Amino acid sequence: MIDRFLRRLAVRSRIGGGFALLLVMMALFAPLLITSQSFTVGRLKQITEVETRADRLLLLAAARIESSRVNTMRYIQDYAPSTYEALDDVAQASELLTEARGLITSPEQQATLDTVLVALADYRTLIHEVEAAPRTEGQDVSRLLFQAYRLGNDIGQRIEQVVRDSEVRMAAGNEAILAQIEDRLILVGAGYAFAVVLALILAGVIQRSITRPVAELRQGADAFRQGQMDVTVPVVGSDELSLLGQTFNELTAQLRASIGSLEQRVADRTRDLEQRAVQLATAADVSRAAASILDLKTLTAQVVNLVHERFDLYYVGLFLLDAQGRYAVLEAGTGEAGRIMLEQGHRLEVGAGSMVGAACAQRQAGIALDVDAAREYSGGASLARFDNPLLPHTRSEMALPLIVGGAGGRVLGALDVQSTLPAAFSEDDVAVLQLVADQVAVAIQNATLFAESQISLETARRAYGEISREAWRRLIGGHSGVHGYVSDERGLVPIAEDGGPHLQGGLRPGAVAQSGGQPAGAKR
Repeated sequence: MIDRFLRRLAVRSRIGGGFALLLVMMALFAPLLITSQSFTVGRLKQITEVETRADRLLLLAAARIESSRVNTMRYIQDYAPSTYEALDDVAQASELLTEARGLITSPEQQATLDTVLVALADYRTLIHEVEAAPRTEGQDVSRLLFQAYRLGNDIGQRIEQVVRDSEVRMAAGNEAILAQIEDRLILVGAGYAFAVVLALILAGVIQRSITRPVAELRQGADAFRQGQMDVTVPVVGSDELSLLGQTFNELTAQLRASIGSLEQRVADRTRDLEQRAVQLATAADVSRAAASILDLKTLTAQVVNLVHERFDLYYVGLFLLDAQGRYAVLEAGTGEAGRIMLEQGHRLEVGAGSMVGAACAQRQAGIALDVDAAREYSGGASLARFDNPLLPHTRSEMALPLIVGGAGGRVLGALDVQSTLPAAFSEDDVAVLQLVADQVAVAIQNATLFAESQISLETARRAYGEISREAWRRLIGGHSGVHGYVSDERGLVPIAEDGGPHLQGGLRPGAVAQSGGQPAGAKR
C-alpha cells in the first residue's frame, strides 16, 4: 500500500518529501534537546551562583560573629575603648544572614536562619549589657561575657550546620541533576535513534519505489527485444516511471497493431491504387469523349454520366455561363433531379450565393466536406451553398470551375459533384476531378467553336446562293424573249419562247440546256 501511494507521487516529490519528513522529525526532537539543555544550565547556575553565594554569605556571617566575640573580649581587657566594633560585626553578620536567607530555597534552612537572626538580636543585647555593666563588678561582667560567648558560639554552630546542610543538599541536587540529565540524554538518544531508523526505512521504501519500476521496465524491454511482442509493464501509479511504463505499453501495443495491420494496409494501399487507376481511366475516357464528340449536348450529357458512374457520386451537374456571364445555367445533370432541373431551366447567379456561382466568380474550387457543419476542405470558394430541395441527401459537395487558357483564361462554367457521404473528397479526388474539369472545358470550347464554325459556314452558303440567284435574274431580265440557253459546239445559244428545234428535237448528246439560271432538267 505504501509503495502504491508513493508511486502516485513524482520521483522528485518522493525524495524531497523524505528529506522534509526527516527534518520535521529532527525539529520535533529539538524542543526536548533545548529543554534538557535549559534545565541543565539552570541547575548548574543555581548551584554555582545561588547556593554557592549563600554558603559564602553564611561563612562570612559566621566570621563576623567570631570577630564580634574577639572585639568584645578586647573591650573587657581594655584593648578597645568601646563595643562599637563588636556591634558593627553583629550588624554586618545580620545583613549577611538576611541576604543569604533570600537566596536559600529550603524551608528548613530558612527557619534555621530565622532562629539565628533572633539569637543574633539577643547577642547584640548582651553586648550592650556588657558595655553598660561597670568593669569593677567582675562577677557580672564575667557572667554576661560567658553568656555572650556561649550565645555567639551557638549562633556560629547553627550557621555552620546550615552550611553543612546546604552542602549535603547541593550534593543531593547534583546527583538528581546528573540522573535527570542522564534520563534526558537517554530519551534524546532514543528519539534520534528512532529518527535514524525511520529515515533508513523511509529511504529503503523510496529507493524500492524508484528501482522496482526501473527493473520492471528493463525486464520488459529485454523480453520485447527477444521477440515477446505481448509483453507489458505493470503500471500502478502516476509518477514519471509509471508514465514511462505506460508509454512503453502503448509503444508495444502500437508496434503489435502496426505489425498486425501491415497486410491490411498493403491491401488498402492496393485498393487506393486501383481506385486511382479507375479515376485516371475516367479522366482518359472523358478526354476521348472530348476528342470524339463535337455536339455540346451529347458531350455534356456523356461527361456527367461518366463522372457520376466512375466516381460513385450522388449527383453530377455541369453548368455553363450565359452570354452576359451573370448566370450559370445547368447544361446537363444526372438522375431524376437533373432531369427536373433541366426542364425548369435551373440556373445559379454568379457570386457568393452558391458554391457553383462562387467557383465561377472566384475562379477556384470550393469544397464542403460536411454541408451540415459548413466546414471547408480547402481555401477555395465561399462556403455559402444552394440548398437544393431536389437533392436532400447531400453531405459533401465540390464545385470546380471550367477554365480554358490557363489560370488567367476564360471561365466557361462549373462542374458540380455531390455525395451522400461526409468527407467524401480526398486530395487525389480533387486533383483528378480538376483534371477532368480542365479537359471538359477544352472539349466544351472545341464543341462551341465547331458549332460556331458550322453556323458561319451555313450562313456563307446561304449568302452565296442568294447572290447567284440575283445575278441570274439580272441576266435573264436583260434578254427579252429568251427563255433559256443551250450550250453546244457553237457555244451558248439562246432558246426562243417556242423552244426551237433544241427543245422539240431534244438535246444532243453533250449539250447542256439552262433556263432561268438553272441547268436543263433541273427543278425550278
